[in-house]
Amino acid sequence: MASPVLCERLRWTGAACGAFGALIGLTAFVGWVLGNELLKGSFVAGITMKTNTALCLTLLGVQVLALGQRSGRARWLPRSIATPLAGLVVAIGLGTLAQHLFGIRLGIDELLFAEPVGAVATTSPNRMGPVASSCLSALGFGLLLIDVRTRRERAPFQYLAAGVILITSVPLLGFLFDARALFSISKITGIAMPTAAALWLLALGLLLVRPEVGWMRRLVANDSGALLLRRLLPAAVVVPVLLMLLRIWGQQQGLYDQVVGRAILVIGFIVVFTAVVWRTGDVVYRQATLAARAERELHAQLLQSLEALADADRRKTQFLAVLAHELRNPLAPVRTAVHLLRTRQGADASAGHTCAVIERQIEHLARLIDDLMDVSRISQDKLELRKSPVKLAEVISGALEASRYLLDQHQHELSVQLPPDDVQLEADAARLVQIFTNLLSNAARYTPDGGRISVSAELVPSGAPEAGAASDPASATELLVTVADSGVGIAPDQLVRIFDMFYQARTDDQEARQGLGIGLALVRKLVELHGGSVSAHSAGSDRGSTFQVRLPARMVAAAAPAVTSDVAATSPELDSLRVLVVEDNIDSGEMLTELLQQTGAEVHHVADGDAALLTGERLRPQVVLLDIGLPGKTGYEVAREARATTWGERAFIVALTGWGSAEDRERTRAAGFDRHLVKPVQPKALLDLIAERRDTELLGSKAAQA
Repeated sequence: MASPVLCERLRWTGAACGAFGALIGLTAFVGWVLGNELLKGSFVAGITMKTNTALCLTLLGVQVLALGQRSGRARWLPRSIATPLAGLVVAIGLGTLAQHLFGIRLGIDELLFAEPVGAVATTSPNRMGPVASSCLSALGFGLLLIDVRTRRERAPFQYLAAGVILITSVPLLGFLFDARALFSISKITGIAMPTAAALWLLALGLLLVRPEVGWMRRLVANDSGALLLRRLLPAAVVVPVLLMLLRIWGQQQGLYDQVVGRAILVIGFIVVFTAVVWRTGDVVYRQATLAARAERELHAQLLQSLEALADADRRKTQFLAVLAHELRNPLAPVRTAVHLLRTRQGADASAGHTCAVIERQIEHLARLIDDLMDVSRISQDKLELRKSPVKLAEVISGALEASRYLLDQHQHELSVQLPPDDVQLEADAARLVQIFTNLLSNAARYTPDGGRISVSAELVPSGAPEAGAASDPASATELLVTVADSGVGIAPDQLVRIFDMFYQARTDDQEARQGLGIGLALVRKLVELHGGSVSAHSAGSDRGSTFQVRLPARMVAAAAPAVTSDVAATSPELDSLRVLVVEDNIDSGEMLTELLQQTGAEVHHVADGDAALLTGERLRPQVVLLDIGLPGKTGYEVAREARATTWGERAFIVALTGWGSAEDRERTRAAGFDRHLVKPVQPKALLDLIAERRDTELLGSKAAQA
């Protein structure tokens, strides 16, 4: 990266070089106007700068000065003026060079002023030499190409300017060391000293006014290599010249002869360049040390930032867990109370409708809480699957049941097509239901009322691009489930982001934009955890959407029809079962107590851990519904101490809590709990679990008696 400050300094230096070059040319031109021989040679006696040379130097110098003083890309000398001026210089230079090469007369030498025949260093009256005309042409072309770059970002004008510097350095050194062969060979090195100096300054100025382009970028970069260049290049140019001048002066003064002068020159080179290199190395070392220190400080800051981010993430996770717990606790008694109301409503249809509304909203809130916790687990890669053999029909049935309310509310036409034989997956059944529930709910929300939604599934070979590709089901290795709708569709620019966390597709119907924008992100993560993939397709806005889920699967023989029970789906009877409810939330405890008492169970409710242990010793309950966050002793401590007693050793202890992470489940298992249920629990599911336990104990006792 180029240093802006250094670039600005170099531009001003280039402008100064242009100003000096223009001043030299202007002085000679004024000399021609006034007929002053001293001014014609720019105060160098015996030398006359030709008219066209003076004019061209002045024009070039003004342009270089303008380029060096630019602010941004603005120029006080407009491009519309600068380009014709540079073209005029090129024309004069090339025309004069053609006269030298081909021996012709174009009449451009004495166009402004005449010069007597036989003037010093003149092959033709008022004609500049070949060296000057070549250099002026090169500089003119350089100005015309100032904004041209090659494919490799090279700047051609820099090569032209560097060539002029090399050409004019030869006669300048000749003038400096009085080596006449270097500046007096007519058509090769012949050039006046003011002209050579002006051309050298203009070429240097042209390089410096654009330091941020081409190979000059290497000189102005902010690195150690650029620092070496900036320190060693000036020394490489200036030191040899100064040492040679010192040697010549000493010899002229008789201080030493030519042999000693050469030795002094060599020693001077060694000493001076060693000092320059040493000083430069020291500077580079100090810069490297500062850079290393800055890197260490930056690394320490990055570590601190990472630690702060990790701490913030831990706090966020803890906050979400606490939030989920605090939200689940009040939902638990509400759900239980609604269940109780349903059992008492009788023929009151309006009460039944009200209970259904409340239950749906509780279910919606519970699902949002679970989604939030899943997001936290995904961000920490802590989302785990509990895989077991599961049938596709059961999964789709569960998803349809979970999304039934939205489908019915919007009066959608639903079609389901599943394979005729059972399809078995090795998967987490609850997570698969969550995947297809999210897809169905998404389709229901983003499809106008009365729309069409279809769910289809079939087995296909692994990697098959389209449905229907499998001719032999036995060879199929993937299940392709398609959820399609006739809804608002997805714009092409939104398809690439539709599975991003918290992203919601833009629609004209604001009511359709429900949720937190995490449902599809969870779908993708859950599908990937099962070793599958999910994709979205849409022909555009208002043309519907199609989501396809691929999962590893296999076909199994059709299962025997399940034996259906003649018993109605009512609450099980728990006559004489002793149940201890340990819940510090009074509403939740009372609702659970009433729920269990309706089934005929003997229920006792306490609000803290010490009371739970005392009551347990007296009551000797068969089932304990135990909250975790209790005053005094926690649920973990109560469970551990209960397991150490004779009554607690055989009791069925269920954690009924708002904490639901994998770590929480592991802690309850280690503390001795038999089950871990997360609030708000479906009342019927809880009662069925207790009844199953009671039936298992009864069977066990009968077997023991037999």
